[in-house]
Parts: sequence; structure tokens; C-alpha cells
Amino acid sequence: MHFIGMLAFQLPIPVYYHLGLTALSMLPSLLAAYCALNLLARPSITKPRLLIGGVLVGAGIGAMHYIGMAAMIAACVMGVAISGMHYIAMHASVFVDTGVFSAVVVGRDTNQLVWGIVLVTFTIIVLGVILNALVLMHRLYRNSQESARIKQ
Repeated sequence: MHFIGMLAFQLPIPVYYHLGLTALSMLPSLLAAYCALNLLARPSITKPRLLIGGVLVGAGIGAMHYIGMAAMIAACVMGVAISGMHYIAMHASVFVDTGVFSAVVVGRDTNQLVWGIVLVTFTIIVLGVILNALVLMHRLYRNSQESARIKQ
């Protein structure tokens, strides 16, 4: 979502994205979400678990932003963009065009990157749905086996 928003943001200077850093920026948020959901999926949700889950998600999102901003290859000054401040920070950003673009272009065409991110996101969603269905089927099977054993 954030990366697509950054692609839609038009600047007066060329902006390229480093493919490796852009891909790497997804990992902290995915790992934080996994850890937080793992904590919250337990039978009882306590306040400490809720707090730890929130901190993990916040840290993952923060790391994703900083790595993602490092993936931008351009001469720009960015405000700190966190949670509810994204749009304000983007509106308040100042970008200076010096007339000389000296950054080394390591990135790829943004269209290729967008389609790559769409493909990876879609794949993760499909795998998540399949995994959830398998877990549900396993639970139903286990419950039916337990019910059959109790009836005997």
C-alpha cells in the first residue's frame, strides 16, 4: 500500500527504487505481523500480549518505512512519516531540484517493480488463505475424530 502510494507521488526529479532494498523492506513488517498474530492467536489475550503485539507491529512498520525510504535513489528531503502523519509529511516535504542528478541508478523500471510487488502480494494472500483452510480442515478433522471417540 505504501509503496504504491510512493509510486503515485510525483516529484520534479527522477526517482528510482533499489530492487533489493525494496524487497527487503517487506520483511520487517511481515515478521512483526507474524509474531504479533502468533501472540494474539493464543487462547487468552492478556494486556501484556496485546501491548507486545502492538509494539512489534509498530516496530515492523517503522523498520519497513526506513528501509523503504533508503530504497529511494534521489536527492530529496523527507519528513518523518509515521502512522497518521503520512499524508501531512508528504504534503510538507520539500524536494530540491539542483539540476544535477548524480545518484547512481541501480533500480529498475517502476512498472516492473509494481507488477513484482503485486505478484508477491497476491501469492502471499493466496498462500495465507490456503494455509488457513488447511488449519481449519485439520481442526475439524481432529474434532470429528474426538467426537467419534467420545461416542464409542
